[in-house]
Amino acid sequence: MERRYKKELASTLYVVLLLALIPRVTVTIEIFLFLLSFFIFRYLLEERVYSQIFAIMAIFSLLTLFGLPEYLILLSLIIFLIIHWIRGVMEKSSISADMAAISLSILISVPFIGLYGLQRMEFVFLLSVIGTVVGILFSTLSPPKDYGWTIPTTSCFAMWLFHSFGESSYFSPLPEYVLFVLVLMMLIGYLSNKAGLMDITGVHSSILIGLLVMIFSGWKWFLVLLSFFILGGLFTRYKYDYKASLGIAEKRGGARDYSNTFGNGLSSTVCAIGYGICNNPIFLIAFLGCVATAAGDTMASEIGETYKGRNVLITNFKRVPPGTNGGITILGELSALLGVFIIYLTGFSLNLPVREFSVLFGVILGGFIGVNFDSLLGATLEGKYLNNSLVNLLSTSFGGLISVLLYFHLP
Repeated sequence: MERRYKKELASTLYVVLLLALIPRVTVTIEIFLFLLSFFIFRYLLEERVYSQIFAIMAIFSLLTLFGLPEYLILLSLIIFLIIHWIRGVMEKSSISADMAAISLSILISVPFIGLYGLQRMEFVFLLSVIGTVVGILFSTLSPPKDYGWTIPTTSCFAMWLFHSFGESSYFSPLPEYVLFVLVLMMLIGYLSNKAGLMDITGVHSSILIGLLVMIFSGWKWFLVLLSFFILGGLFTRYKYDYKASLGIAEKRGGARDYSNTFGNGLSSTVCAIGYGICNNPIFLIAFLGCVATAAGDTMASEIGETYKGRNVLITNFKRVPPGTNGGITILGELSALLGVFIIYLTGFSLNLPVREFSVLFGVILGGFIGVNFDSLLGATLEGKYLNNSLVNLLSTSFGGLISVLLYFHLP
């Protein structure tokens, strides 16, 4: 074990040396150094993870010719080193260890980027936070032997994407606010994990979603989204033993993973980002429609599955067992309406601009249609071409779209 640590430390020091050299050499020399390092670590030292990182860095250096900012390469390297040491070398994979990795990565990244003398350091800080959260998420989804390409690739491309947003009308918030939001998201994620509501992948994906919603659209939008996750957690536990006896309860005691989080929250997050970039209120209607669909679908499923009356398939209304994909019940439909209305009411109580009748009608009916579109996909495509998470993603997106269309077509 001691020998392994020495090898890792030597490799890390070599990477740090390259970090210091990159800002001072041309792209051609940069690519040469990374390719030379790749061959050394791949064929002489037989270090798989580090050979991966150098191959990826050579590709990134080439991409600088197509607009990739060079400082993002340094950021992704630092993010890789911190996560690799904590999760890969030290083999710490708890929520607390991941929180430490996020904190250390951000703490070390920004001073290193000072080598470039950038003017918008608050924007760089935001990018480092986003890149770190994305990197730690994907480290939970891949084995340590693949960290050399999964962590830097996902973190760098995520930062590059949001860097392009920074060139639009959107201006990044103060670092103090970003740090506050990050700490808040980590606290909520930690408590959710301890309460058994999310596994570790669900925690990191929810941290990313909550962070983006808060940064781009504000705390009121986040509270709307949070109300859905609370509803989902509560009603997943509703008559859980009874649903488990029928074999239709959520797995892992109802703990949600990354696929549940992204399936239900990705479309609404895109709407929140769109609002932050364009400042167009139509994104609020779409956001509420997406979240309302997710809430309505969750309540329809978790409550409707306990209904002891008639369960029918949405496509032909023939009787089916409880929990069948595409099955609907009277109780489930009423629960869906309740979930949709709760989301609208949350936005209304937060004094979001949703008091017009057209917004009320669009969000509630759009969300309800989205819920039943989920059932339609479940009866026709789920299990054949789509999994449950993709069905949720499509139905929430559809619910948001229908909400917008209904809003525009009302007098």
